Amino acid sequence: MSTSSGRSKVCSRCDHALNEHAKTNESKCKKCKRVFDICQAGYHGYEGAAPRGWRICKVPCGCGERYYPDKARGARPLQPHEYATGHPGYRPLEGFADSSSYIADTTDPGTTPAHEPTYVDLSVNGDWLEFNNLNGELISTTRDHWQATTILYQGVPTPCFQLDDDTGHSYYTWSLDLDDAQETTEQYPSERSQGKQPEQAHRRTFSEESEDPLQWSEERFEAETRGLNSEMERLAVSGESSQQAEENLDSTGGEHEPVSARMNRKGMVEFTVKSGKKKGEEGRSSKGKWKPEGRGFVYRRSDGRTFYAKEIKPAKK
Repeated sequence: MSTSSGRSKVCSRCDHALNEHAKTNESKCKKCKRVFDICQAGYHGYEGAAPRGWRICKVPCGCGERYYPDKARGARPLQPHEYATGHPGYRPLEGFADSSSYIADTTDPGTTPAHEPTYVDLSVNGDWLEFNNLNGELISTTRDHWQATTILYQGVPTPCFQLDDDTGHSYYTWSLDLDDAQETTEQYPSERSQGKQPEQAHRRTFSEESEDPLQWSEERFEAETRGLNSEMERLAVSGESSQQAEENLDSTGGEHEPVSARMNRKGMVEFTVKSGKKKGEEGRSSKGKWKPEGRGFVYRRSDGRTFYAKEIKPAKK
């Protein structure tokens, strides 16, 4: 079977010729039709350090493994030592001499991850930022999961965004603003050599000074909101029904669509419209978009619609 793709130049990720990669028409996502880079060379990285076989150099989208092209199903994601030595994701294996190094900019040794961070390319899937971890699993994150930090890249302190998972592994990427994930890594080395800094993205930092209201317990929520809703108390004393009170509350911030909302296991809020013409419609958003208002939470979507949830239930166990 021929492996020639007919493309010239060299892959910036695995350092093999693009002519050794799968053909474009055989490498498209079955859903969005964006093109994977699948290297069909027999070896990658240090000889004998990893199983021989094909490698996925780039996953261009976040549609999921069920939509992978057939040629990608038998391939493995590139491991850190299999990247080209000039690629930001490259990491040498222990026991092999190499001049590359990584130093995290941190003043607290206790915060240093158990493993050196691995560079990843992010792809956008709705509100998700997705990447493949070291085991080849597709990981879905939100912007809030990534923290701004600094690394020494080619000897220069360089801003980046870092994520630490619950297994002790850490990943980093240059930017969270992805207009076109296909161009991010390919353009970045030349931009970095010219001293261009990646654009800083908006984020929320979780700390003792900045807590996430969506993670409050019911007791904490009651304590924090007690006394803030005099209108509801007045209505209760005057004998008005709770339904009337809720209608008045909804009207205070504009016409909200009432929804039932619940966190999922990936940290996103899933909601269902409870009434009106859109009753039964489902949606999903990052939890940071829901803002405390009155005795509930409000999400103002970019299309102009506003949703109101009396509570956001915790994820099911």
